[in-house]
Parts: sequence; C-alpha cells; structure tokens
Amino acid sequence: MNSKFTPSDDYWAKLTPQERGRYLCDLCERFSDQNRYMEHLSFIHLLTKAHIDPSVKGFGGFPLLVNATRFCEPQILQEILKLPGADINITSDDGTTALMMAAHMGKIMHLNVLIEKKANLDLQNDNGDTALVELLHIIKNKSELEVTSLKSGAI
Repeated sequence: MNSKFTPSDDYWAKLTPQERGRYLCDLCERFSDQNRYMEHLSFIHLLTKAHIDPSVKGFGGFPLLVNATRFCEPQILQEILKLPGADINITSDDGTTALMMAAHMGKIMHLNVLIEKKANLDLQNDNGDTALVELLHIIKNKSELEVTSLKSGAI
C-alpha cells in the first residue's frame, strides 16, 4: 500500500515493537480530518504487520487505542483490538480509557465497538470520572447549548 504515512518495509523492519507502536500512536493524531480514507487504509495495513506493541504511549501520554479513538474511524479500533497484547482498558497517563474518550467526544460508533468488545464501564480516570460520567457531561452540555440557542433565536 503506497501512502505518505506508510514507511518502507526496510525502515519498518528496523523498528522495535515499541517504536512501531509509538509510530502508529502518533500517526493517529494526523487523522483528525475524517475524510482521509487512504491514510486510514494505510494505517490498517500497518496494523496488520507483525510485532507492534499496542501498549506504547505517544508523546501526549495516550496509548494507541485511546489515540485511535480520538482521531480514527471505528474499524481501526477493531483492528487494534486484534493485536496480541491489546488491552481494551489501557489507560492514558491521566487514567483515561478509550471508552471514556469515546464518551467524552460523543463518538457513538466508537462507543458501540468498545462496549461490544467488553470495555470496563466502571473504570475511573484520575478525576474519578467514568465513561458514563463523561457521556452525561456531553449530553448536559449539548442540552445547555440547545437551550441557549433557543433563547437567542438561533434554532
């Protein structure tokens, strides 16, 4: 697969499993534009190569699964969870799981994937929040925004 995000096989072979995991973790951040279909396919291609450490955290302290939740399509979560050693409940440096991130961002399709794969709904981040608390914050903020918009005549 040819893409500007796909390293050559020679380069890939020289990387340790940890370096490969970090490469992919940081690569997720380049996918903030959801219309980058070829790059997502390239990412899935890289995931299918052997010897990736999915527990490595990127520079922001987010592991691959949490970063993928932030920036990638839901099918990438499914591919990451197929990797040997993948932990659906892995946490970032502040205790955030992929499920909490999906809830915080209101990503329903990501939530469905993670819940279907049995992510722990009861884990708490360093602030004591669970995924449900994060989702309730989103619902509350959306409701407040809609009420404010109604009052201002925007809706």
